[in-house]
Amino acid sequence: MGGWPDPLVFVGGTPRSGTTLLRNMLDAHPDLAVPDESFFVHSVRRRISQWGYADDVDLAWHVIRTNRFFRHWGLDAAAVDRVLDRDRPADYADLLRAMFAAYAEHQGKAHAGDKTTDNALYFDWLGDRFPQSRFVHIVRDPREVAMSLALQSWNFRGVAGAAHRWVEHVGAARRAAVTLGPRYLEVRYERLVAEPEAELRRICDLTGLAFEPGMLDYRDGALPDPHHARSREALQTDARRWQDEMSRDDVATVEAIAGPLLDASGYQRVTARPTLAARAAVARYRLSEGRDWWIGSVAPALGPALRRLARR
Repeated sequence: MGGWPDPLVFVGGTPRSGTTLLRNMLDAHPDLAVPDESFFVHSVRRRISQWGYADDVDLAWHVIRTNRFFRHWGLDAAAVDRVLDRDRPADYADLLRAMFAAYAEHQGKAHAGDKTTDNALYFDWLGDRFPQSRFVHIVRDPREVAMSLALQSWNFRGVAGAAHRWVEHVGAARRAAVTLGPRYLEVRYERLVAEPEAELRRICDLTGLAFEPGMLDYRDGALPDPHHARSREALQTDARRWQDEMSRDDVATVEAIAGPLLDASGYQRVTARPTLAARAAVARYRLSEGRDWWIGSVAPALGPALRRLARR
């Protein structure tokens, strides 16, 4: 393994849960550099594994350097090349260490971290490959998350799909927490905006950083693109807008899907049972999921199988 340290912290959570707000706060620390989202970490790993080259670091770096999410880092690929020239990575995790070290060096900071929503789905893999890293899972009321996600142009599953995504991320992160133990910390979005200093001190204690008051004055260094505009605004303590803006049927849909995990997270239900519209929305979502599973898993193999039968 090369001489690069593990990233100090990995942040994850369902999209629209406040991960970017937390990223901006952490990146405001003078010793911690946190780039824009690094979806390539997991997508490239899956791709080269499917090709049978899981630890071909040259291939991995070739794919990563052309990835649009890496370009969002604003880091010249030559800066990573210079780091790689000092010590060749032994495997894919080592390549990532080198990349995060290059980003921290580029930002003039001692440590690097990562904020990617889908990290919550892969905390177990990350925890195994980066044994010195710490993990922060940010959780927000699923009704607020679903209301926000349903408005996003890239969300094609509506409120029901958004609720399912919340269950998927929160469930995966909490299962990983069993193995991660004291390396894992859960942060509530609602507490973060209500008591930011207290929550940031908890995160600093987890990572070994000293709390810096400048973390509360994060907006100057916030991500500039329109997609993250809300994370540059002043903190809003009245975070539960869903109570005024979400329809009863949509609330019932979220509560029907999130169900026990919503209860376990301490969020109180407001519907006693699913409405007819909510049951219909859940059924439509499950049918669409089954259709996509068929198209993605069964249909590609069906054609060749039928052709083989026809030849007999």
